[in-house]
Amino acid sequence: MTTHNDSEVDSTQFRRTMGLWPTGVAVLAVQKENGEVKAMTANSITSVSLDPLLVLVCIHKEATIIPHLHKAPILSLSFLRDDQETLSGYFAKLWEGSEPPDYKFIEWAGGVRLESCVGAVGMKEYAIHEVGDHWIVIGEVVALFESPDPTNPLIFFGGNYRQLTGES
Repeated sequence: MTTHNDSEVDSTQFRRTMGLWPTGVAVLAVQKENGEVKAMTANSITSVSLDPLLVLVCIHKEATIIPHLHKAPILSLSFLRDDQETLSGYFAKLWEGSEPPDYKFIEWAGGVRLESCVGAVGMKEYAIHEVGDHWIVIGEVVALFESPDPTNPLIFFGGNYRQLTGES
């Protein structure tokens, strides 16, 4: 077991340790006035409140989606399936292919969402807080989507994508 006191903790160790907390993977998207969609991979997502319905997502300050957040009336989170790993890499700007992977955003009451996602949350901006090198964006939920045939979600753990196995 590795332990550290406060004076020895560095960002690399912090990132490795926090990577031991499994998360789902989503794509945060906004649609600009001209119809263009700006999107990024997100996995730092938490439900915050049931009254009102609030969700938060943490976004690095240098993310290219930042300038479009305040201008967009609706933000959406599309939760990825375990067979959509390529989309996670693509929207995280890690894609090395010459052509983008196959995907489609479709319009719905919650803005735009990825076709074939496990589920989606549409929200309007409720609050944005600057914290460290990130923005904490809190959205008030305006629409929900659940796939009629949900499959396993894409999971990220220990620096790798994982799949859920078995049922409880």
